[in-house]
Amino acid sequence: MDFSNYELTKHAKGRLNERAIPASKLEESLSSPDSVGYDSKGHFLIKKGFVIKKKSRVLLIAGVFRGKVFRILTVIDSSKVNKYL
Repeated sequence: MDFSNYELTKHAKGRLNERAIPASKLEESLSSPDSVGYDSKGHFLIKKGFVIKKKSRVLLIAGVFRGKVFRILTVIDSSKVNKYL
C-alpha cells in the first residue's frame, strides 16, 4: 500500500499539534510502518515504533483511502509499545 499521498482531517491535525508529533515521524511511519492492519470497511491502522529521548514509543495512525488519497482520521502516540506492536 502507498500511504505517501495523504491528507489530514481537522481532528488529526489537532492531535498532531496537541501531542507535539513532528511531521517527519508521521511521514516515516507512513513510508515504512512496522505493522499495517485493516478491517472489512477499509479502515487502516498503521503502527510504527520509535525511540525518542531513550524511551520507546509507538505511533498509531488510523485512516481510510478515498480514491488514491489516504485520509488520516487520527494519530496516537503511546508508550505502550508491547501492547500495540
